[in-house]
Amino acid sequence: MKIVCAERRFIFALVLLGLPFAAASGEVVVRPSGIESLTTSDLGLDGTDDTLVVKGGIGSLRLSAGSGLPWTGGMRVEGNCKVEIRTPGVFAQGAGLEVVSGEMDFGGFGVSFGDVVVGRGRMRNAWITAQDFTKTDVGDFSVDAGLKVEGILRIEDGRLNLRPSIAGLRGGVRYCTSGNWMSVYNQSPVFSDFVEAGPMMAYENNLVPDSRWKDYTVAAYSGCLWNPSSDSATCTLFAHLNDQIHVVVNGKTVIASTSRSDYTTSVVNLNPGPNDLYVKMGGKTGDLGAIGGLFTWKTNCFGLVFAQGRVDDSDPSKYVRMVDPGDGSLLTTACCRPGLSTYSDLAVDGGTVDFGGQDRGFGGFQCAGCVAGGNVRIDGVWRIPAAQVLAGTPAVIEGDLVFGASATFDISDEKALKGLSENRVVAEVGGRIVGSLPKAVPGRRLKLVKVDEHTIAVSRYGGWGCVLIIR
Repeated sequence: MKIVCAERRFIFALVLLGLPFAAASGEVVVRPSGIESLTTSDLGLDGTDDTLVVKGGIGSLRLSAGSGLPWTGGMRVEGNCKVEIRTPGVFAQGAGLEVVSGEMDFGGFGVSFGDVVVGRGRMRNAWITAQDFTKTDVGDFSVDAGLKVEGILRIEDGRLNLRPSIAGLRGGVRYCTSGNWMSVYNQSPVFSDFVEAGPMMAYENNLVPDSRWKDYTVAAYSGCLWNPSSDSATCTLFAHLNDQIHVVVNGKTVIASTSRSDYTTSVVNLNPGPNDLYVKMGGKTGDLGAIGGLFTWKTNCFGLVFAQGRVDDSDPSKYVRMVDPGDGSLLTTACCRPGLSTYSDLAVDGGTVDFGGQDRGFGGFQCAGCVAGGNVRIDGVWRIPAAQVLAGTPAVIEGDLVFGASATFDISDEKALKGLSENRVVAEVGGRIVGSLPKAVPGRRLKLVKVDEHTIAVSRYGGWGCVLIIR
């Protein structure tokens, strides 16, 4: 791998005897030629606010947190390369992220950014919080992750696909002491720190390099176990873990093992579609987690496995790990596909945003000449630029358009529509128009009208002043 310090600009440096000085602010450019595993320490990023730029189209970077002071800078990915985050704590809260072209795999860890800008590519396997999230470029970008946008979700061009129900389970760990270990375990904690395709803690142990198992550890996973059939089905769960494992399906405890000598099986009835799943595991000291094995299948070392159909057998070779293949066909974070993302305001200046058929609610909504796949619910202000009205570029809502009780609309630069002689369509709805049409914000004179069951228009401008009639 070739590491190039392409630019390092000094903002200022104050050096006084015995006092620290400000670190240089610049860029560190990485061009991976294959699969490169590095830490922020390896890259010289610890304790700096440098921007890490990952370039190239043939390699991938596996990035872990370093051992020094936290890195507080942002990242830019370009050239269709791939970045995999391997440990928590790589990014400082509020750091910026730009994916010009490429793929970000966050390894299931939760991340909290300031501004996120994306062009073409994909980000996956995470719970992502962003202040503002902007889509640029004419290409497609997919967010296969839970996404919370606290400010504005803006699409300037291209297509943004939002698929927030993630293949895998919500999970997390808590490190305890001998004094509070059991009380934490008994509280049945629920985490969303990272997402696993399967309950990974069940298949690793404290001998695995970088294992999350430490003395007095509690791990928990929650989500849905899917039965793809339209009929009820059965599966058998088989658990062997040091020290404890507790499994609940659809509110019923099916496994409660408290010893490494327990080999516990349970036949579980699954409803068609999603079934609620909760797994908690705990280790005290010594050989923690799955007994032996380095992420490999070994008889009597498995942790938690399952078999479809009514097996009910104590032979581990008849079972497989409970790991989703990556498409959500076995495990998902939510009971629907997709599920969990939240957004504050949506501003689509052009292009397409696809919510995967789900009802998405927004405090503020602006969709000028765009396409919104799925249902849209407006709970705040629907902002309609006058330029959009004059250009005849309505918003296209492929699903239902739902107006909340507090929905209003506001046409910016309303006076630009003076002299408008006919109604202008501002929304075409493929599904239904639900709820009362929003009223104009105070001080505005235009109104929305329902042309038919699928069309909303702005009524013509009424002019200012009074009318004097002389007979």
